[in-house]
Amino acid sequence: MPAGQDFPAFPYAPYGVQQDFMQSLYSCLQEGGIGLFESPTGTGKTLSLLCSVLQWLQDANNAAAADVPQGDLMPANEAEPDWMRQQATEHVQQANACRAAKQILLDMTQKRAESHFGRRHRPSAKSPHQGAVDSGDVCGDPDDENFLLDDAGGQASMRSLLNNSDASSSDSDTAQESVPPSRKRIQVFFCSRTHSQLSQVMAEVGRTPFKESLSFVPLGSRKALCINAGVQKLGTVARMNERCLELQKPKAKKRDSTGDRKQTSKSSPGCPYLKASSKRAQQLKEEMLKEVLDVEDLAARGQQHRSCPYYATRHALPEADVVLLPYSSLTTQASREAVGINLQGAVVIVDEAHNLVDAVGSAHSAQVSLSQLQASEAQLAAYLTHFRQRLSPSNTQQLNILVLVVTLLAKVLLKPAAAQQSRLDSTAAASSTCSIQLLNHFLFEHGLDNINMFRIVRFMKESKLLFKVSGHYEHQLTKAARCPAPFSTQTPQVCIPAIDEEGSGLSALHATVAFIGALTDDAADGRILIDLQQGTLKYLLLNPAAHFAQVVEETHALVLASGTLSPLPLLQRQLFPHHPLSRLHTFTCGHVVPASRLLLLPLPCGPTGLGLDLRHATRSRPGMMDELGRLLMNICQAVPQGVVAFAPSFAYIAQLHQHWQASGLWDRLSAKKVTFVEPRTAAAVATCLQEYSAAALATAAPPASGWAGQSGALLLCVVGGRLSEGINFGDGLGRSQQTAGQQYYEELCMKAVNQCIGRVIRHQNDWAAVLLADARWSQSVDSHGRGSSSLLNQLPAWMLPHLADFGPLPPLGCPLLVRPARDARREAAILFNSPTQTYLDVPARFCRDMALTRGLSVQNKTSSPAKDSAKSSVETGLKLFSDGKFRDALQYFESAMQAGPSDDEARAALYNSACAHAKLKQWQPATDAVRKAVNDYQLRLTVAIKDADLEQLRETREWLDALDTMRGGLSSRSVAGLRAEAKAPFRLARILTFQGLFAGAAIGLVISSTRLFAALTGQAGAPDTIETARNFGINLVGAVLLAFLLRRDLTSQSKDRRTVEREEAFARLQVSIGDRVLP
Repeated sequence: MPAGQDFPAFPYAPYGVQQDFMQSLYSCLQEGGIGLFESPTGTGKTLSLLCSVLQWLQDANNAAAADVPQGDLMPANEAEPDWMRQQATEHVQQANACRAAKQILLDMTQKRAESHFGRRHRPSAKSPHQGAVDSGDVCGDPDDENFLLDDAGGQASMRSLLNNSDASSSDSDTAQESVPPSRKRIQVFFCSRTHSQLSQVMAEVGRTPFKESLSFVPLGSRKALCINAGVQKLGTVARMNERCLELQKPKAKKRDSTGDRKQTSKSSPGCPYLKASSKRAQQLKEEMLKEVLDVEDLAARGQQHRSCPYYATRHALPEADVVLLPYSSLTTQASREAVGINLQGAVVIVDEAHNLVDAVGSAHSAQVSLSQLQASEAQLAAYLTHFRQRLSPSNTQQLNILVLVVTLLAKVLLKPAAAQQSRLDSTAAASSTCSIQLLNHFLFEHGLDNINMFRIVRFMKESKLLFKVSGHYEHQLTKAARCPAPFSTQTPQVCIPAIDEEGSGLSALHATVAFIGALTDDAADGRILIDLQQGTLKYLLLNPAAHFAQVVEETHALVLASGTLSPLPLLQRQLFPHHPLSRLHTFTCGHVVPASRLLLLPLPCGPTGLGLDLRHATRSRPGMMDELGRLLMNICQAVPQGVVAFAPSFAYIAQLHQHWQASGLWDRLSAKKVTFVEPRTAAAVATCLQEYSAAALATAAPPASGWAGQSGALLLCVVGGRLSEGINFGDGLGRSQQTAGQQYYEELCMKAVNQCIGRVIRHQNDWAAVLLADARWSQSVDSHGRGSSSLLNQLPAWMLPHLADFGPLPPLGCPLLVRPARDARREAAILFNSPTQTYLDVPARFCRDMALTRGLSVQNKTSSPAKDSAKSSVETGLKLFSDGKFRDALQYFESAMQAGPSDDEARAALYNSACAHAKLKQWQPATDAVRKAVNDYQLRLTVAIKDADLEQLRETREWLDALDTMRGGLSSRSVAGLRAEAKAPFRLARILTFQGLFAGAAIGLVISSTRLFAALTGQAGAPDTIETARNFGINLVGAVLLAFLLRRDLTSQSKDRRTVEREEAFARLQVSIGDRVLP
């Protein structure tokens, strides 16, 4: 491993963290394997990555050129003895000879095909089938052959051979996307999320000497590189891909009356840039390899040379040392094969890797709507009708099966919600309109289990169905517009109905084909989401590691780098489940910003001392929203320039906005700062961000008269939204950043929160305060102000040293405002005022104003309970509990547990403390107290199950998770029965009453029936017949009525028991859909 001076390409004297980063990365590349590297924004991460990786690559190339043993520099399988290398060389020579022999045989076969099949067999003009087809060609279909499906399966190779024999030599060399030859050098694949980020990487490369010694090739989509104006105007990538491939195919030869092909004109249509002379294409390729060009530069060079830059990058790929590409070209095997990427023994660097899991999941998930399914069904049916006489039997069969599959999928969304709900079983969770199903259960339930989906997918790929059917669809629409009357009257069977924009043409087929392809995934890797309200089917990939495993296995080294990858255990489980975190090469460096310029502070309560309990169940309460608004108002009063506040969802921001407008708080916020709200649409985000930046920087310094008047801007954003990732809120754009609440579930929440935190502190001289507004954050802080639980420990490691050291929390208030940190005056001046302004008077005014606004009153603090007996402490706590002073009551209950209580006293103290915690919405402490009382002090669980004070607790996840560990000898069914009875307290009494009355009625019915029989048979001493019959009727009606009432209550009891059992079974399964959560 080189020393610090062995990275001469770094253009500046590196910081210590940069030097450590480069050395650690070089070591990882030498050893191979997986590396996870965290380097905060502002520490020169991209430049450090490039200098270390390219230095290693140059060293490896130099060692190979000098024929030096490369033990550490090359992959492990290349560090082999000479005899093994010689044997491998012989194998390669034999393989080359075999390929040459196969090529000779192929040439011979082609010549025989040309001699024996000079004219391709077609139905004669007098064929009845041909006549049927011709009768449907109203305007003539000379291009129909272009839309005919390729033969899938065994006949595909012969058909391809005949097509090639008919094609002219000028067309054949561009008929298909060529696959680059196998490379012989070590290659580095540098990936990032967008082309703009890759352009920034290329700019960094230009600052290093590697631009002269190594070759760089950027890969891009046709949308970024295509220079054909006719293709560019199509807009979408899918349509551009289709049109590009169409232009490469040889036009179908027209035939004369005898059926012979006419000679193809040299001016046949095609892409002029792809048909450019080999000299111009070679010149473009050489310039690309010699210079450092980004995608925009490459497109401009293509225009100059009038040669296709898209295919130029493909031809230059094998000769490149470094290939720069977006995520989309790496995440799926199909995209890698289409581009020609060979990862065997390569090095893959993924920058901004915090988005990699989402990119893999998005690439392999699929969604299709009802309108798209109906559009696809109509197109496929019209295509099948038009070409039925010209399709091969196998294609006809597979096409009919495909139409059936699409029809069955459409029927899923046409089913009423009630019918869908009735079919749910233990593998799905649903609301009234949504359900989640396992893949196998979905196929079985909707009649798709007996269809070979793998064969359907292979058929669609080999026959090129996607482009053939959509091309025929658009061709028919064009022909209908050109001659509408004959088309609509003479051939109605070919007409395709009008389709809305969402389900039109290629997009509908793309969505349908992608969803059908997703049905071939492993059943354990995903779920099917059925949304009847939105009319969509969605395949959700839950195991991205299954599709990323090939990348991990083939590469020599895989490096994921980002400003924030934490929490690392989550990333490891999602992408590398078979590689323990201890075996991965991990590196996290600190920030270069001084400690005095950054503050991380949990805020457990607001200005009035009300705890910030921002759980989903309590965050919408008016008092909680008012307290959050007051806290934000105080922050806006104290912080100059830009303030960025993050909330859990768009729905909650809209709720806050509406409530604050009604209360007048929004007007007060607007008087202090120009207020903005993150828009939902992507198009409006850029405008909003531009306006916020201008407002935040327009009034950078507070006015001399104090904090009155507008100073800066306030931006409300959504955690996980577009503004929470990849946006630079450096300098005055983000002097304070607040995160309100936490999102389920914990690790995904921490991943999103970490990205929000990373928006501020973008360079060494930046400064900001990061405030975490929620009482749950303060529960993660010990008595010395340091993180004590896994929650704060999942924050970025470089952020933890800046956690405020404020000592024990006072009974009310935010520690920053009541008990500042050690160097509070200096830190407050830096954090809440411009660094160029004196700091002697600003912190004092800031703290004084904030304390007055908070209205703190230390005298209101309830004194701690004196050391007393356990019994008296419990009694005092109960009095405070009945007065609604739950926090004060908790202190006495906890004091009782420390006073040597008896079992009865401990049981009472624990149970009542659980009730107090439940009133304060502190679910985990409440659950722990009940569990301890049940398990250690023989509390009957039925007491907790039926207690109204614990009703909300019993619906929480904490309770359900702990229920099995505190059953107190009760079975799961018994507990479910108790919970069911708690929902209807008088039902059991009714059941017992009805059972007693029914028994009496049954006995009376038996007696009266005996007496009636005696009366009817005229036995001696028999009672009156009419009177006996009336008594019999009364007993019979009473018995029937009581049986009905008893059966109704028993059915209700059984239904409630099943509901409770099902709630427990599905309590752990939640899926977010927009702002909704499906339990």
